[in-house]
Amino acid sequence: MKKLFALATILLTAASCSSDGDEAGTNPPPSAAVELKLSSEDQSVDVDETGLKATIEAAAEGLTTTLAVTTADDATWSISEAPEWITLSQEADVLELAIAENESTDSREITLTITAQSPGGKADATVKVFQYGTVVSEPELKLSSESSLVTVDQTGTAATVEATIESVEIDFGVETNVATWSVSEAPEWVVLTKGDDALKVAIAANGATSARSAELTLSAKNVKGTATAVITINQAAAPVATFDVDSTTAEIPAEGGSVQVGYTSNQTALSASQTAWLGFSVDKQAGKLVFSAEVNDTGSARSVVVTITAGAGDNTVAKQITISQQPVPAQLIFTVKTSADGKEVPMPTLSSDDTDISISVDYGDGSAAETFTSGITSTANKHTYTTAGEYTVTISSANKITALSFSGNTYLTSVTVNTLDCSVLTTLARCFYNCRGLVSVDKIFSKCSAVTTAEYAFYGCIALTTIPDGLFDAMRATCRSFNYCFQNDKALVSVPAGLFSSFEQNTTFASVLYGTGITELPARCFAGNSKTTELRYLCNKCSNLERIAPDAFEGCTAAESFYGAFTECAALKEIPAGLFADCKALNDICYCFQNCTGLASLPASLFDNNRGLRSLDFAFYRCENLTGETPYTLIGETKVHLYERHLYPDYFQNPTAFEYCFSYDEQLSDYAIMRALEGDNALWAQDY
Repeated sequence: MKKLFALATILLTAASCSSDGDEAGTNPPPSAAVELKLSSEDQSVDVDETGLKATIEAAAEGLTTTLAVTTADDATWSISEAPEWITLSQEADVLELAIAENESTDSREITLTITAQSPGGKADATVKVFQYGTVVSEPELKLSSESSLVTVDQTGTAATVEATIESVEIDFGVETNVATWSVSEAPEWVVLTKGDDALKVAIAANGATSARSAELTLSAKNVKGTATAVITINQAAAPVATFDVDSTTAEIPAEGGSVQVGYTSNQTALSASQTAWLGFSVDKQAGKLVFSAEVNDTGSARSVVVTITAGAGDNTVAKQITISQQPVPAQLIFTVKTSADGKEVPMPTLSSDDTDISISVDYGDGSAAETFTSGITSTANKHTYTTAGEYTVTISSANKITALSFSGNTYLTSVTVNTLDCSVLTTLARCFYNCRGLVSVDKIFSKCSAVTTAEYAFYGCIALTTIPDGLFDAMRATCRSFNYCFQNDKALVSVPAGLFSSFEQNTTFASVLYGTGITELPARCFAGNSKTTELRYLCNKCSNLERIAPDAFEGCTAAESFYGAFTECAALKEIPAGLFADCKALNDICYCFQNCTGLASLPASLFDNNRGLRSLDFAFYRCENLTGETPYTLIGETKVHLYERHLYPDYFQNPTAFEYCFSYDEQLSDYAIMRALEGDNALWAQDY
């Protein structure tokens, strides 16, 4: 008896309906339906009830069969590409599939998609083709496992897993003489990972108070039949959740750290409600809940009620714990070092405009602390240290600080804490000027949110080796100048990424890292400064600088001048092609890379986006190891070098200052061309 095949039709109708108040006729009429159905009278073809899924089973010898494809009169249909072992022939509403002989013992399969399309939309149907491999024996399938939770019967076709409530992963070996095998779908609490000859079964923890089970069926089939094996999973029920804590309150130190609260529970799943400033973890081995926080420099105490939940699903129990943290005292803590007995060491200049002033100074040498009712200055307030050594000085004050400076203090070695109220402090200019013994600072400007200038802030700090990430973050909205900030800090070998990025009011960066020991201008170091027009002498004489991050100046859309930015950076190995890509207003690169003798080549597209470039005096002067071509921009298929831009006034501004731009860079392939230029244009590579 021939098979009976059900036919189905997909109707995809796209229609727009006018809303209340719409004028008549403003919406398009409904689109026509799209019809698609498959059918076949061939016994080797099975079409499901919808008429949209057809399955063809072919023996290893191969076969040729047909499908009828019915669509609407205004529709066209097509079929996806078939592998080489299937030949498709399409004529009118008939699809012929010729399946070649399978000479391998491995079975093979493919799913093809038939798509019908009309003005009204489209519909898809699938044709799955399965072909058996050349059979040499009956199919076999056996399981094995080394897990202590698994029992496998003697035939290897049945395995039982007895799992506890804990999550667990179990590995099964799968042995079969058929190339491909399958496994039935698992419930959501079981995750399967199938390999060629292995199956990993990951069982989630059971937090419910009822046991659960699942059955997995593995199948391997060929033309002679199907071999199966069954894995039965039984997981124990969780006990009714219990949970208790040693204390319902805990306090984290003001300076930051962690606090632990002991707990007992028969559950392994523990979670906590979160807050922005509080961290949470669990030390299950020690039976401790761990709460942590950074230093509280907000100026006020803070607390939060944390809900800790043990268990999962409907089997949970919760406790509430109040975590608090006091603010750190308003202090300035720094170290000074004397090399001889009896040295008189100046204190920092520190002042306030408050009516009542109280500044307490603990000199760190065991002498009595002093309290000042007016500001202190580096000239008037000094302390004599009887014995040579290193001392930690603590200055405490609740006042709003209007002036802060260690300028010229050669005894200063580090500044570790500044929680003074610096919210009205407007200047850090020369704050650490020529502090020649200063080695490190922590994030000491975190409350300096009103600072407008940090010029010369660390100028001449020749021993300074490190600065923290985000040192100037608090003043991003206010600071207008960092000129000469770290100039001549020769021991400073690195600066954090994004250190000078996104300062909203800044217009100029001058000599900021001049003469430092940095080896890299890091990612986004000056990025996002959309109002900055000048970046002069940034890394001038940074003789160790080897690399510039490609995004160092990303978003500097107003930048006009990089005058002398990288002069005498002899270790610089390359210039990123997109270094100035966002600097479309750039017009001045005079002396920018002068004497960068480590450069071997220049990116052709270096100045593609800088078409207003006018001043290039000495830009690449004595970069004597440069080879290849000088930068050029393609106009159509024509290379336009910097020295040819005057010939293309529709595309570029005419460079007006270019004396000695490439002088003595004699290995450049177009050096002779520049030398041969006539008139003023000969100045591009003239002798000096």
